[in-house]
Formats: sequence, C-alpha cells, structure tokens
Amino acid sequence: MSVAVELRDIRRHFGDVRAVDGVSLAIDDGEFFAMLGPSGSGKTTCLRLIGGFELPTAGRIFLHGEDAGRRAGCAPPGGRARRCASRRTGRAATAGRRARAPAVRG
Repeated sequence: MSVAVELRDIRRHFGDVRAVDGVSLAIDDGEFFAMLGPSGSGKTTCLRLIGGFELPTAGRIFLHGEDAGRRAGCAPPGGRARRCASRRTGRAATAGRRARAPAVRG
C-alpha cells in the first residue's frame, strides 16, 4: 500500500500555545484511522492542517507523496478560510455570516 497522508514533525503554535508539537504519522491508502485524545490535545488542529485550513508552524505534510505546503491554493494568507460558497445558492458568504437564498416570488 502507498502512504496517503504523512505528517513529519508537524508543529502548530498560536503565540505561546503549542496546539500541535512534533506530530509524525503515516496513514496508508485505504487504512481506517481514528485520532483519539482529550479535549485540547490538538486533534482538530491536526485535521485542519491536513485539510489545508491552517498552515503548520514547522514540519511538512504530504498527501499521496505530494508536499501539501507547496500545492497551489493550500491555505489562504492568515491560515484560515475567509470566504465560502453556499451550497444552496453558489454565492460567496463572509465567514461568520450565513448565505441567504434568494427570495422566491410568484
């Protein structure tokens, strides 16, 4: 099997807080994987790093052998999504606000 997701010494710090500190792992293609841990242990931050919603402070992430940090459109400046498209309308919505469907008339 080939490695689908690989984290090499990933670190993500928010100021003095070390949300993720030195995580390394490899998940094979087709492998069932679960990340368990107490609240505040960095599970969500790891998933956000893998998904490209955050950029690591240090370390590298590979998706199917490709360096995810070098992919076009990885994470936007600031490390988090600023806008998203509504599935219903296709219109962009600013983070924190909901996209509203157009009024139906007739």
